[in-house]
Amino acid sequence: MITTNLRIVALVGSIGLLLFIIELVRRRRLKEEYTVLWVLTAIVFILLAAWTNLLRELTHAIGAISESSTLYFFGILFVILLLLHFSVRVSALERKLVSLIQELGLLTAQRKELERQVAKSVRLHEDAEGLQEIVRGMRVAGNGHDARKKPPQKEQEAQQEQEEQEREDR
Repeated sequence: MITTNLRIVALVGSIGLLLFIIELVRRRRLKEEYTVLWVLTAIVFILLAAWTNLLRELTHAIGAISESSTLYFFGILFVILLLLHFSVRVSALERKLVSLIQELGLLTAQRKELERQVAKSVRLHEDAEGLQEIVRGMRVAGNGHDARKKPPQKEQEAQQEQEEQEREDR
């Protein structure tokens, strides 16, 4: 038999737990999926503390000797089920974390490969531009002008005059 003082303390504690749960939900510190579980727990505690015959009948039904041992039994059972639930959640999150880490590793490797290919492409482009400059320089040095472009009119006339003078001098 639980004393009246202990019932009052249990009732006040259960109501306090319910109010605390509601405050956590209001501040968005407790996810909605856990809210139902905790509100039901608080309501069961309130019912057990307020309804004297319910705890006595439950104690008799499970074959316990005292009502307090019944409360401890169900409290431990509740904690074990809660730990099992959290273990399942942690295991699922761990698998997801491993998957995300592997995906990140693959993406990092792909990014490095693309960076290597871009760097190689940039080097090839720079080498090609350098070769084009060399070819232009060779054309200018060999012909006196760039073979792809016609020399300006004055340069052509100057060249013709120079060639005529060389013929006369011979």
